[in-house]
Amino acid sequence: MVAPLIAEANDYQIAVLRKKANATRAKAVQSGQTTKSTENLFYQVAVTNRAFKESPALKVKYVLFVERQEIGEKPGSEQIEKVRGDGSIAVLKPQGKATLDTSEVTLREQSLTGNWYYSDGGRIKAKDSLTGIWIKLYDGDVEVGEYVNPTTLQGKHKWE
Repeated sequence: MVAPLIAEANDYQIAVLRKKANATRAKAVQSGQTTKSTENLFYQVAVTNRAFKESPALKVKYVLFVERQEIGEKPGSEQIEKVRGDGSIAVLKPQGKATLDTSEVTLREQSLTGNWYYSDGGRIKAKDSLTGIWIKLYDGDVEVGEYVNPTTLQGKHKWE
């Protein structure tokens, strides 16, 4: 009996590209109100089979890290939201490439208009940001690839 071939971690190259889906902007009507805008972002994940053999179908799991800020809150109170998702990549030929889009994340930006401010020092401008992505490739239940950007995410956060 021949053992099945298991892909190795160095058989795959993972690259990501951040893309904008759409954006909206709303202006304040009166002083003391807030201006608000949103934009939807996602990552396009490209997986390249660097091996000289056909790859098996792969499972892709990812976590997007979004820093959320709220207007009126004190600086330093930002929350990190983890957006999880998954997908699959069909069999790749040697040196073949496939792409997968992550789910979209809505980022908000708000600012207080006029000369208004919060007396307790609360934030008058709040802007969410997409701070990173962590991707794992699986051949069945075996992890065969990983990509983290920025690399400091592994030290600050857990995969679970």
